Amino acid sequence: MNILTVVNNDSKNRDHDRQTVMEAAGIARQTWADVTLLGIDPNGRNGSCDSVMALMRSMKQTFLSMFEDLGDDCPYTPDRRVSKTVMSAPGVYEDLEILTGRFKNLSVRVRQGNPVPQILGEAADSGSGLIVMENHDDTALCRTVANEATCSVLAVKGETQPRRVVCCLDQENISQASLEMVSQLTTGYQAELELVGITHSGALKEEVDRQMDLLVQYYQDKGINTLVRLVDTTAMADFFNRYAMGYLICLWMGEKSRFQKLFSRQGVTKLLTNAQSSVLILR
Repeated sequence: MNILTVVNNDSKNRDHDRQTVMEAAGIARQTWADVTLLGIDPNGRNGSCDSVMALMRSMKQTFLSMFEDLGDDCPYTPDRRVSKTVMSAPGVYEDLEILTGRFKNLSVRVRQGNPVPQILGEAADSGSGLIVMENHDDTALCRTVANEATCSVLAVKGETQPRRVVCCLDQENISQASLEMVSQLTTGYQAELELVGITHSGALKEEVDRQMDLLVQYYQDKGINTLVRLVDTTAMADFFNRYAMGYLICLWMGEKSRFQKLFSRQGVTKLLTNAQSSVLILR
């Protein structure tokens, strides 16, 4: 998987950018994913990307600082040449120079032009499975990307260490990749996991319970204690506005998800705008 981490060059608060990069680094520590740090130069003039690239170099150091405790075992450490003694034959030893270090890609890029198509284009070009970007009040960029992206999007906001991950998974259709991402985030944050089962008029509650039991067993097998809550579709808006504040909200929005019908484009935008914490749109 490639994690595309977007640094908002128009941000009024560099602390938000650093939080976004550190969130991506935390996920990278759990997944050993390839990572692309992307800066946007909307002006697109000759030489205008120099200041953006300088910012991106700083953010690269922020990212790598999250791996300092690993020393030479950091998967993103640049390749380096070292000497190593090897036995080339019984009783015969040879001094060889070999390359060691990075086994995961950490790319730093700046793209010029309109931010939305540039971000979506980079996600497509790099095969990104997850876009990580800030979602604060001074920019609507994240909300637009979250609506238009074909991969998952983590909209970073508020608490950096949520004590609970609340997942509305549309239990009938959730993908294996999304289940794994929820597991990795919960483990990384050392948070509680709460699965929200969706009920609706005409559906058998017993069937929802059965599906939720399967998901609970899946996470318990991974050593993750799991809470369960059932919420009717008519109460979803109130649930997000009241209960889930301060938690990391995960919302499954894949092609077969009922949330595609429950949440129009305006609904997702409203959710991301009103959220007091990070929101993960899963696809």
